[in-house]
Amino acid sequence: MMHKKHKLLGWFLLLIVSTSLNLSQQTEVSAAPTVPTTYFQDDFSDGDYTTNPIWTAASGTWKVGTDPTDASNKMLNQTDAGEGIITAGDSTWTNSAVTMRFYTGAGGAYPGILARVQDYRNFYYFQMQTTTTLVLSKRINGTDTTIKSLSYPMNKNTWYTLKMVTVGNSIRCYIVNNGVDKLIFD
Repeated sequence: MMHKKHKLLGWFLLLIVSTSLNLSQQTEVSAAPTVPTTYFQDDFSDGDYTTNPIWTAASGTWKVGTDPTDASNKMLNQTDAGEGIITAGDSTWTNSAVTMRFYTGAGGAYPGILARVQDYRNFYYFQMQTTTTLVLSKRINGTDTTIKSLSYPMNKNTWYTLKMVTVGNSIRCYIVNNGVDKLIFD
């Protein structure tokens, strides 16, 4: 599926500016392929994204805030408009699974996961766009190209979970509903 092998610099979290989606032609899968090693996880409960693990903001302004649905939980927020990219990872990671939980709020965000990143102008990404679409895209030399897209309506003020798995030269993208991985793109 991939035309070029990309050296993975790490997994990246992409939050831009819009959300909402509709699932119709996906395959339900009991579980995504597993990757046995947990490189890290972060629930931001320490209130800090700059240590343990270290997240690096490439663009956007970020802060750890309170979950609007549960004041005892913390979440990472982009606080300005425009593209926001924040990263965490290691160049030694090759086969990986990344799960990201996000809150739609009033809509208007583009949350997603980046993979096989060479730099901030070259990577693949799985994201929710506008209020109606899941998209797998690639950015090569700063130019974005959609590989696949699927209509998927999303509710405002709702938590959603995306999962992206890379093994070898394959990328699989899932939306997780009630603990079940639903394959969106393969």
